[in-house]
Amino acid sequence: IVFLYLVALLGENIPIENIVLKKAIIILLLGFMMTLVEYIAGLIFIKGMHIKLWDYSKEFGNIQGIICPLFSLIWLLIAGLYYLFLNDYIVMFVDSALTDPIVLFFIGLYFGIFIIDLCISFNVSTKIRKLAKEAKIIVVYEEFKKAISEKSFELKEKVHFVLPFVTGKSLKEHFKNYISKLKKNKDEANIEDDK
Repeated sequence: IVFLYLVALLGENIPIENIVLKKAIIILLLGFMMTLVEYIAGLIFIKGMHIKLWDYSKEFGNIQGIICPLFSLIWLLIAGLYYLFLNDYIVMFVDSALTDPIVLFFIGLYFGIFIIDLCISFNVSTKIRKLAKEAKIIVVYEEFKKAISEKSFELKEKVHFVLPFVTGKSLKEHFKNYISKLKKNKDEANIEDDK
């Protein structure tokens, strides 16, 4: 929302007098920027971290499985909903929050929790990156998380919703299980192809 707020704020400076056209351009700009952020984030994780957080490779018109027209349209709809229905309230909230110390405290608390979560996520991603680089594969994040959840269920371990990689086993052990599952799936696919 902070990103949408900032882009919409910059969009207000577009020198167009026609209000409908100006709003349409701002919504298009927001949708484009959200797709661009998705693409850059996807590239950073795939190329830099060897982790694929999402996969659109089966979607029509996808680019490297990172972005596709369907999800760009969804981003555009979200941008439109945000700009037409939420932006004015957020602008009023930000204007009033800058003078209220209680609101500033809760905003600081929120961003503090966000930074802690970001650090934990980066730490886990770094470990996964190292394991993926050693195995010379790209880890599909959701598949890896699902493999951990399934193994934890088999072992009757508690699965954490907030910290899905925290279990009784080490991340390295989970990664070995994930690799063997990938090999098994690949072998099964090859058997099916041979039939």
